[in-house]
Amino acid sequence: MDSKDALVVFEGAKIRRTWYEAQWFYSVVDIIQTLTESGSPRHFPQVYFENKSFY
Repeated sequence: MDSKDALVVFEGAKIRRTWYEAQWFYSVVDIIQTLTESGSPRHFPQVYFENKSFY
């Protein structure tokens, strides 16, 4: 893995990232897992938006 596709450590968790067209792109799933301590980070957005009222 080169420096353009490196892991970033945030609060002890590893977050995947990649460099594309002069910008860093981070894994949303890794960020959700780190911030929410969710056991199923891929499922978290669906559950969140189903329970959130935007009206």
